[in-house]
Amino acid sequence: IDNVPMYSKFRAVESILVIAEFTIPLLAMLGLKEFADRVIALHADKNATSADYSSKVMKPLAISTAITVALCLVFAVMPGLVFDKCVSPNDTNALAQYVEAGYFDQFTASRILDSLSDKAMLTADAWRSVFIIMLGMAVMYFYSKKGGALRTGIMVGGLLAICLVDMWIVNKRYLYDSMFVHPRGVEGIVKTEADEHIL
Repeated sequence: IDNVPMYSKFRAVESILVIAEFTIPLLAMLGLKEFADRVIALHADKNATSADYSSKVMKPLAISTAITVALCLVFAVMPGLVFDKCVSPNDTNALAQYVEAGYFDQFTASRILDSLSDKAMLTADAWRSVFIIMLGMAVMYFYSKKGGALRTGIMVGGLLAICLVDMWIVNKRYLYDSMFVHPRGVEGIVKTEADEHIL
């Protein structure tokens, strides 16, 4: 709060996340532009060899895919690396005191701790991320192949479709259909003396 410019001006400190929500997609778009520029230059170069495609396009694509997939696999296979740090010692101590006092048993306490650190959700989302990364990589691979299997517009459209489906699935967790129903009319409310006075 003392070092980040304008950080103290946020009403809620979580608002700093907006910076990440803006800069990470911006970085992704700049990376995608650099990738497309390299592929376009190689397609335009009649003397470009398979080795040129491999060193300038395929190798960076493979390295970035390997890094992100490996990170997701670590979260999928070992979610405790992250979530064991999310439950504070105060929560653990409070639950231990409730067990000692007899409010509930140890099994219930462990289930509460598991719900505080939902490892199953992290694991499922990590596997979903692996699938999405591999889909995106496949689109970019076919775009960057020598001979140009896909045009730039199709590649960008494919990646946008993958992003849209991903965002749709995640957003439906929070904004689902039953939230958007017509309100039922309220009938039979009789005005009281207080209502008349307020009116």
